[in-house]
Amino acid sequence: PATHVTQTFKNSTSTISYLPSLSIGVAPMTTMENTSNLDPEIVLTWRRDGEVADFPFAVTPRPFGRFPVGVWGLPQDPNLRKVPKGVMIEALNELDLVASTEPSAPGPEVPYYQVRPGPRKPLPLSRRSVDIAKLKNQAQMVSGLVTKPASTAEAFQNAWKYLAASVSPTSIVSLRGERQAPPLLGTLAEGLESPAETVIPVVGKRPDEKVYDHFIDPPVAVGILSGSTQYLRQETKARTSVKGSERAWRVTPPTLASVEMARSKSIAMRLVMIEPAAVSTDKRGTVIGAVDVPPTAIAHASPAIVARNGADGAEYLAGFTAALVSRTLTSLASDGAALAAGQTVVLKMPNAHADAAVDARRPALAVMDAPARVVVLGHGGQVLADRLVGQTEATNERGGMLEIARGAERIVAISQGVPNQGAGKAGLAGWHTGMQMPYAGWSAAVAPGCVVRSFGEVLATHRERLDAGWVSGAELAHGVSTVATTFTKPPKSVIIVVDDPAAFGDQVGTRQLLLGLDGASRARDAAGRERPPLLLSMENRSVLAYDIVPDNIRPVVVSIASDLGWSLAGVMGSDVLDATGAIALLSARGLDAAMSPLAAGTGASLLQWSGPVRTSQQRLEAQALASRRPLAAGRSRQPVSSKIKKGGQR
Repeated sequence: PATHVTQTFKNSTSTISYLPSLSIGVAPMTTMENTSNLDPEIVLTWRRDGEVADFPFAVTPRPFGRFPVGVWGLPQDPNLRKVPKGVMIEALNELDLVASTEPSAPGPEVPYYQVRPGPRKPLPLSRRSVDIAKLKNQAQMVSGLVTKPASTAEAFQNAWKYLAASVSPTSIVSLRGERQAPPLLGTLAEGLESPAETVIPVVGKRPDEKVYDHFIDPPVAVGILSGSTQYLRQETKARTSVKGSERAWRVTPPTLASVEMARSKSIAMRLVMIEPAAVSTDKRGTVIGAVDVPPTAIAHASPAIVARNGADGAEYLAGFTAALVSRTLTSLASDGAALAAGQTVVLKMPNAHADAAVDARRPALAVMDAPARVVVLGHGGQVLADRLVGQTEATNERGGMLEIARGAERIVAISQGVPNQGAGKAGLAGWHTGMQMPYAGWSAAVAPGCVVRSFGEVLATHRERLDAGWVSGAELAHGVSTVATTFTKPPKSVIIVVDDPAAFGDQVGTRQLLLGLDGASRARDAAGRERPPLLLSMENRSVLAYDIVPDNIRPVVVSIASDLGWSLAGVMGSDVLDATGAIALLSARGLDAAMSPLAAGTGASLLQWSGPVRTSQQRLEAQALASRRPLAAGRSRQPVSSKIKKGGQR
């Protein structure tokens, strides 16, 4: 299948687009290249003596071919595969190339009866008018031998007369009972006595071009998650009684990890920290903490409302979807759908497979009041957009808008709230195996400052996770898999946390650990060699910090493929700190406290869908028009609020 045809000329090119009925992909391929929303192009070039010349052919598209969705369709979510239902994609696959020229001036006329010099001879199929009249008279005499019967009985009687000499008496007697229609009698000269009637067929009306439904319906809320990690101040306010201390030099206090790295390895000594034992009160076996009183709280999971059959909260999801498009439907200044700070909504495009129009006007998602992080995913989990939308410190406008890219299948919005005064950068972007992250389908999750996707192991679905829900980092990195982390901002340093089961003496066979870096390169020293990573070891856990240099063209993607002999525990990065500062922050705070929050403020964001919207009746009419089926009786035709793009020339 093809969607574009380009003809090259000496000084220019000409491209014509032919829209398929559905988006084209390579469904069986599940590689990390995300082979979805393809636009195959045919380029026609005419060369003469190695030089490009004007293309001499007239290019005409032939009727569209049909391709099965199971092969040429968009890839499916590996966790929610569906059996193909015989749907076909109609797309261009054949062209007619016609080259024509101007006829030259004719030469002298040649007499029809002159074949070669010598005696003239008539053409074999030519007759004189006298011969033609004689032939017609003979044909009329022969035709007069058989007259047209006046009735059915007379027709059978004439048939008996002619058949009596060649068939048996039994066949003659049974002729009337075996036939329902009377026999037709004729002669070999029939039709020669008069000119044959020639019927010239009438050229019928050319069928109308087939139309395809490329309308982009607004998204539908399939999950609302609450309880995202919010900003927690990790530093304690400096307090001192020394006068003029604000003018003193500030230095970072040493940590156990920094001292361990700086000490000489020749000293056969190791400092081991042991947690103090609990203290017993000797009263009914009560044990209290020796240092701090442990916090107590009711254990519960993060709440999630997921769209599935029989699940609770369907009314809430429907209300959010209605509020999202209410302004477009009513043309009133509606506030939109409210999203509290730290709350996550997962929106699904209902007809993303039909988003094949290249030049169509793109819809947008507007964010009012508090800003929100908006992540747009395509088929296969490809990250199409990941940015902060809405009011920021640099703008005084009430909100912002993000155009939804072609091929978008999932939209994740996380309300950031209004940042608190004095709240700076809390830590690192990334994830670790102990985190709970919003799940967006396609084995992908949204983490602070990045999007994580797993390739390999299938994630189990349950009543609280289908198209949306919560997923842990341990589930994404489970088993033999490849985990790709796409950072929102280009980091200066990358930290990889790996657990080694062999550190405790476990028997581990052949194992591999592959690290990939896209969109950046390793930092180099003055000699041009790649800088070695900084290593921090904690029992069986190894933390490696790399200095990298982003190319600022593509997003930075860190891919790690591991066997069962390794356990990936996390991937982090920082756009502010280098490898030394990032690993010092991690060693001082630990994994949880060193991570940036998903939301860092208070307040609510308002989401509004900016784009055409149609009703259910209009959607049914568009589907009937695309399939050329008549509308059901009793359904009134209503004006559609947007144009339906036509397919290629048929």
